[in-house]
Amino acid sequence: MLTHLTKGGWRLAFASGSAWHGSGQLVSIGADGAVAPLQTVRWQLLPRQLRSARLAWTLSQGEARATVSWGLGGWRSTGEQQVLPAALILALVS
Repeated sequence: MLTHLTKGGWRLAFASGSAWHGSGQLVSIGADGAVAPLQTVRWQLLPRQLRSARLAWTLSQGEARATVSWGLGGWRSTGEQQVLPAALILALVS
């Protein structure tokens, strides 16, 4: 899904776990095909958000934390600037 949303500019490599709990390495793919591995990101489903009709996850990279969720109002996020590279955030929202 990440590759599709970013038109091939970003991938999640070495992913392990499930949609509920896991980790993987963010990889940037340049226009020339150059691969630049970045940091490892971990995710954890937040089941309490289901009561609000939202699927939500905590993303973490080192000590940094962010929350992303999806529901009737679309995608929401908080703290993503601390966890995700700026280029990835721009690719997801443009």
